[in-house]
Amino acid sequence: MSTPIELERQTKISICAGDLFRVRSLSKQFYQYFSGTKIYTPGEIKDSYVRFLWSFLSVTKEVGLIDSQSLEQREILDRIMSARTLRELRGPFEDTLSALYLSDRESGEVSLTIKKVQSMIHEFYSSGITLGEIANRLNMSQEYLGTQFHKEVGESFSVYIRNYRLAKAKELLIGTRFKQYEIADKVGYTDAKYFARVFKECVGMSPAEYRKSHK
Repeated sequence: MSTPIELERQTKISICAGDLFRVRSLSKQFYQYFSGTKIYTPGEIKDSYVRFLWSFLSVTKEVGLIDSQSLEQREILDRIMSARTLRELRGPFEDTLSALYLSDRESGEVSLTIKKVQSMIHEFYSSGITLGEIANRLNMSQEYLGTQFHKEVGESFSVYIRNYRLAKAKELLIGTRFKQYEIADKVGYTDAKYFARVFKECVGMSPAEYRKSHK
């Protein structure tokens, strides 16, 4: 099992990546660390909880996930120091984590994480980048990232990157003399025939017809 310091580091990474499900999982691992056979003094346990929670709070505030004004830090510290059981120790962290989930659900803006995903799509769309590759770069699960992307953007990752590629293809059809197979390759399609089929299904005309209509 990872040490509290290692769990603290992983939690910071997960918060910055916006992976709240992993944050929840790491917090459970942190609780379990002190439920094992090794004996710790109450002071050691409380000091570790304070360090872990304060580290958590500093990162969430830094990336704008929690408003510092909405949290009573003195009260949180008092609750930790006056706790008599491990269950009571978990309370302050669970409440803070709940505030983080609530803030994430209430935000109508595109999060920093999803902005990063969009930026990667715009930069690497021509190389055939996948959701799984982006999730790995952000240290997140593909399932969570896909769900969050659809929630915030209003369309799935596959639809978004397809539309972005087609938009770039339109620019090349109008502004260059590249052949259809060259354009397909430049916007991330290895199969020119598949590209033409997708283009016609979405645009309503073939690439050749689209180019001709804009001369």
